Amino acid sequence: MNMESEARKAGRLWACGSNSSGQCGIDSIEEVVRPPTQPESCVRWADCALGDSHACGITEDGSVYAWGLNDRGQCASKEGTSTSGAHDFCLLRPTRVSALDSFQPSTCVSCGFEHSCCVIDGGIVAWGSNEYGQCGTSAAVMGSDADRRGHQPHCSSSTAPSSSDICSWKPRPVRSLRGVRVVSVVCGHHHTTCLTFQGSVFAWGSNSSGQLGLGDTCNRQQPEMIRALWATPVVALACGSSHTVALTRQRMVLSWGRAKYGQLGLLLQSEEGEDGGQGTLKQSHSARFCCVSPSLKRQRTPHVSMVNQGQLSSLREMGIEEGEALAALEATNNQGVELAIEWIFSQRQLEGCAGGGNDGGGGDRRLRRDEGGSWARCGGDEAGGEPRVQEDDVLTPRRVHGIAKVVGIACGTNHSVVCAEDGVYSFGYNRMGQLGLDCRENVHLPRRIRELEGKGVCKVTCGTSHSLFLTSSGEVYGCGTAEEGQLGESVVGTATVPVRLNFQYDDGQVRDAVAGGYTSAFLQKSRSLGFSHSSIKASLIGALKGFGAGESGSGKRLIGLVESIFASPELMNVVFGKEEGFGMDVEELERVYKLILKCGIKDQDVISAFHTATNTLIRDLGENSNLLTSPESIQVLLAVFQNPLLSQGKMAYNMMPKICKVVMDCISISHQLLSNWWSEYPASILAGRIVRPFQDYISTTLDREQGNVSPSLVSTLNVLALVEESNQRNRTLPMEEFYNDLISEKFDVLQHYIVWRQNASAGARGFSFCGYPFLLNNQAKSNLLQTEAKLTMAEMVQKSRMESMFGGIFKLGDQGAVAPSRRKAAAAASGGGGGPSQASASSMPAPESCGIDPIHSDACILRIRRSHLMQDALEEIGRQNEHDLHKPLKVNFIGEEGVDAGGVKKEFFQLLCETVMQPDYDLFVYHEESRTYWFNGQSLESEADFMLIGLVFGLAIYNSVILDVHFPLCLYKKLLGQDVGIKDLEQMQPDVARSLKKLLEWSGPGSVEDVFCATFVVDQPKGFGETTAVELVPGGSDLAVTEENRRRYVDLYVDFVLNESIRAQFNAFRRGFLLLTDGPVLALFRAEELEVLVCGTPHLDFKALQENARYEGGYESGTQVVQWLWQVLQEMTLEQKQKFLKFFSGSDRAPIGGLAKLGFLVQRAGPDTNRLPTSHTCFNTLLLPEYGSRGKLRALLKTAIENSAGFGLE
Repeated sequence: MNMESEARKAGRLWACGSNSSGQCGIDSIEEVVRPPTQPESCVRWADCALGDSHACGITEDGSVYAWGLNDRGQCASKEGTSTSGAHDFCLLRPTRVSALDSFQPSTCVSCGFEHSCCVIDGGIVAWGSNEYGQCGTSAAVMGSDADRRGHQPHCSSSTAPSSSDICSWKPRPVRSLRGVRVVSVVCGHHHTTCLTFQGSVFAWGSNSSGQLGLGDTCNRQQPEMIRALWATPVVALACGSSHTVALTRQRMVLSWGRAKYGQLGLLLQSEEGEDGGQGTLKQSHSARFCCVSPSLKRQRTPHVSMVNQGQLSSLREMGIEEGEALAALEATNNQGVELAIEWIFSQRQLEGCAGGGNDGGGGDRRLRRDEGGSWARCGGDEAGGEPRVQEDDVLTPRRVHGIAKVVGIACGTNHSVVCAEDGVYSFGYNRMGQLGLDCRENVHLPRRIRELEGKGVCKVTCGTSHSLFLTSSGEVYGCGTAEEGQLGESVVGTATVPVRLNFQYDDGQVRDAVAGGYTSAFLQKSRSLGFSHSSIKASLIGALKGFGAGESGSGKRLIGLVESIFASPELMNVVFGKEEGFGMDVEELERVYKLILKCGIKDQDVISAFHTATNTLIRDLGENSNLLTSPESIQVLLAVFQNPLLSQGKMAYNMMPKICKVVMDCISISHQLLSNWWSEYPASILAGRIVRPFQDYISTTLDREQGNVSPSLVSTLNVLALVEESNQRNRTLPMEEFYNDLISEKFDVLQHYIVWRQNASAGARGFSFCGYPFLLNNQAKSNLLQTEAKLTMAEMVQKSRMESMFGGIFKLGDQGAVAPSRRKAAAAASGGGGGPSQASASSMPAPESCGIDPIHSDACILRIRRSHLMQDALEEIGRQNEHDLHKPLKVNFIGEEGVDAGGVKKEFFQLLCETVMQPDYDLFVYHEESRTYWFNGQSLESEADFMLIGLVFGLAIYNSVILDVHFPLCLYKKLLGQDVGIKDLEQMQPDVARSLKKLLEWSGPGSVEDVFCATFVVDQPKGFGETTAVELVPGGSDLAVTEENRRRYVDLYVDFVLNESIRAQFNAFRRGFLLLTDGPVLALFRAEELEVLVCGTPHLDFKALQENARYEGGYESGTQVVQWLWQVLQEMTLEQKQKFLKFFSGSDRAPIGGLAKLGFLVQRAGPDTNRLPTSHTCFNTLLLPEYGSRGKLRALLKTAIENSAGFGLE
């Protein structure tokens, strides 16, 4: 076979099915055409569309042909057959639409029931019936056919098309779309939709069931943009008789219109009668696309095995209650955190509207999919276990949950079919078996067609009562009625499951299939529109590179693209939205932003266009802030906040308050989604493009407005607070990034603190920066704490003096911090420590007989024997009155001459900390892996001891003494009353936390029960390397951890380790700690800041590390590469040094005794190479190749420590 004949076959078209009006184009009238037959024409076809009784096609040169019934002008001709009777006005063979010859070639064609449309040069030309305005060529604005369905008219205007507009026998442009670049058009029976270059959707024509998606049932005589789809880029459309389906760029499905037979695939959104008896659902800006049922209340024990554990963890970290999170993930079929949040928000809105009442239906109303992909209910209800589904008309787009990664959509008259990566789904009217589900019952929720699994279906198409499925190998399957011959000769009657269609024509492969009415068509050439949204990004990148290379005309092209893309929320999503799921590809966005700024250096017009487009986008967001309720629309805000113009002076001063106002005007779902996305940002972009521009704007505005705080600045502060809250989830940036030096150092923070206190106590509403504590650096907060402490100290000293002067009139009580009997017992149990052996104790008098006055009006006196440091410390602190503890602390070591001017006090705390952490005292357990201490839940010491240790910590802070203690961050979170979880456990017990995460994420092979062999038991440390087994639940030793209960096991395990097992010890410790520090100032501190307050800034003595380092493999201290190593380390920042320490030792903390005790080993790892350094963390060993230059060592070492998680740390 030669190439020429192959080319001819590539453009062939075959048709079968009903030919009662000549719609098969075979130049004769036959009621049924069973074997697929070629229409009578000599053209090569590129595309074909089928209406109910007519058809249109596009040839490879862009010409449009039409054939079939032409009684309403749908074939764009007043000609028909010359025979009389029912076949008048029929074109029996493809006839060129000559009226289009003067236009550009057509790229897309579609047929409705009695009208046709095609896309020519970015515009639409329509012909045929315009009874409902479906051609869009009428001058009339609106009409209604609601009365035809028994509804009251919803429109103020009932104007119908004029008689001259009812039928258009000649193609006419849709002039109202002039200036809009259309890329495709799709016709329903009596309505039309089109998709634009930007991804927007316009609709017009009949709207009897809300199929136009405009929020009402008014017909439209001219195209109107579907505002509910604003900022949501749509890539494909499909229309049925009175319903519409859209495919978004995120490969998800939206549907709207008539829902009577389940063709929308939606769950019930409102209770019966909730819409006032109108039988329709109106637009709700609270959650545009989410369709949920009030009967799906938040459950406490959903079908856990169906839930993505990673997504569940993310929702839990956002503060969403577990039952609610589980229900959301099940309802959205694990399609992402964003959709779950959207679902939850919509659910809450509906419950709020219903007064928060309970379901009342009884039973477990959760939904899940069975193994075949069908929806099923856990438990039952009055409807026999079936979920409540949507049957009333839906007037705005709603998301079809349960189907992800969709590649194609199709609509029949009253049914829909969706092709996804994991299979083909169908729903809707099914009396003829057109859903292919081996049944004839209507199906209201998407159900996977099992018979098509593994067939490689790549396209779906639907007629009135049949469906076709095209595979990538060119095979065609069909189901539904075949009485008109629409399934060829393979099926006679009805097929309720897909059957492979066996065509008899010779060779050539089917590349496209089309169904419509009762007819089918097959092409040996796949359709190409010549446009895809992916080409927009390629055009932008090409223009940027061309401009950089100095290509002729590239500047004008670049400016045009910048003005189009960066002004359009839809195109921003198209170009920069993630390929999978939601959110922006922030790194690609950053790359493009940098290229634009680089081009702007050469041509200021580029920056001007960029500035104009950004302003337009911000204005568009402001005008549509009520529509910022879906992930697709909200993610556009990410691109705006990352815009580099927000870092540039005057531009930022104008733009920042506007975009922040947009965020604050949005409903809470926007804030939750933004917070979730920002928490995942790369550190460099979060700091450079988000946080620092905010800080610059705040400082500049305060300076410009002389310290006055305007409402716009408050909005900015509120958004920055949201960013800071996001950052806390993963601690992407250090807390110092959020400090504002101007506010911390130049403003009267004490005055702001006073206002803040007044707001809390008296209900005042004065502005205070203390309401944004992340802005205040540690020094500012420490100053506040010290000021409060000094004021308290002065007050207590004054009262003490008054008491002394007036003989106890003002006596403040004589009870110590701990009851004497318990204090004595604690001291007796604790013994000595911290100095010479007990044998020398007799040489030092006890505190009560040492001759030092125990009470002083100006100070809190502690009398300590070094030989009994622990015993005396606890006894001396415990005997103090609470008001004495608030005085300045003075420590006296018995038998020593030193006067405490601060140094003795510091030494006392240092020695005491070393002592209490010793294993002999059984108070704390040391975790070698993280080099941190934790409470010993099995300690035999009394709660009084732990309370006094907490009081020691409080005393240290109160007296501005830094302690050398090593507790995990979760201790400070618990002291501040914050919740702790698995991330906190990871800092203390990394191996345990990693194992628990692995358990949650396990998906096979093998079951959780067989692989992990775990039960609901935890081994609790009891000191001296011993553990004891504790059941997490009654009978836990016999309860295996399974896929269904693993989340509960992990939650109980973490809660036990961090809370339950040490509850008594920690509560006592916290009471002691807060005895002196529980002032309002403490609420301003974050856990990290409180840790710094207690421990100071971590000090890493790298000189001691160098002096005690060892070398192997041929290295010595004088080896060149070794000297370079120490030089590079000396140049590093503290944060980099901490990362280096963690890289080779597994922890960023120095061991007890400092880095000199670490035993650092540098070992040669071969000659010069481009490989990165590696490490053996078990042996504190750095494997360092003998690099050829200092610069190379610096670069590779920094790369290694910045990415150490991926280097197989041992």
